[in-house]
Amino acid sequence: MKKHLFLILFCSSFVSAFAADAVYPSDILHLVNWKITLPEDINPADNKADEVKQLIDYKHDNYFFLTPEKDGVVFRAHAGGATTNNSGYPRSELRERKSDGSLDISWDSNDGNYHVMEIRQKITHLPEVKKHVVAAQIHDANDDVCMLRLEGQKLFLEFGNKDADLSIDPNYQLGTAFNFKVIVHNNVMQFYYNDELKHTKTLSFSGAYFKAGVYTQSSCQGSKKVQGEECDAYGEVIIYSLSVYHGDTLLVTNIDKTTTSAEIAAYYNILGTQLANEPKSGIYVVLYKNGKTKKMIK
Repeated sequence: MKKHLFLILFCSSFVSAFAADAVYPSDILHLVNWKITLPEDINPADNKADEVKQLIDYKHDNYFFLTPEKDGVVFRAHAGGATTNNSGYPRSELRERKSDGSLDISWDSNDGNYHVMEIRQKITHLPEVKKHVVAAQIHDANDDVCMLRLEGQKLFLEFGNKDADLSIDPNYQLGTAFNFKVIVHNNVMQFYYNDELKHTKTLSFSGAYFKAGVYTQSSCQGSKKVQGEECDAYGEVIIYSLSVYHGDTLLVTNIDKTTTSAEIAAYYNILGTQLANEPKSGIYVVLYKNGKTKKMIK
């Protein structure tokens, strides 16, 4: 299988240099291989939430936009928003696609490859009455496999097969940034929170794909209506970095001063670029801006 690696590694010393130029979410995140579902329906005839497949140089002023600091992407979905046909809840949520963005991607938990998603994010707002949101998912051909879910202050993993929930952080404070990573290989799922392995779970599924953003678990209307929830109540998540990887070898994506030239060369070979010098003076960084790779040394 051809390996696909999308590295988004941020360092505070240089983010501001790119932030000044950022206008669109694609200036912050590599979005070629994602599409988004929004909590609006500009074509009422189809009676479903809108989907945008081309995210380069795209933004939505209400649901998908940059932070004031231009260092992250805001995903927002209000309780009165349009929903997909199979859900009564609104979302501003990315869905994984193939590396060139041409088609939706799907993979199996036992296909012999490693399937990895890494996110740096924070949950910043919950609906007023039902204070529940989902910030990341693995979905299969039929339903959600696993969701990273916040209910009040309880951050946990919820499984679509009704297995017991797994705690991630029982006292999560709104607005706290965290790292979340999931690795799937040979029916084994590993979940990391702030770089610590929290849980390992065995589960088989097929037709899978990653999702990220905000899936607000409250509504002011329809079959999922929550009594007393105003339609302008909303859930919100900010994503600072997002990467996915599919391949037959598990690669470490943390690059620092101790990383060898051979290790970085492995990354660059996959990206189709060449390593010129060893990282003796600082940190190599790979940033995507409108689908193009940039390299810098701290």
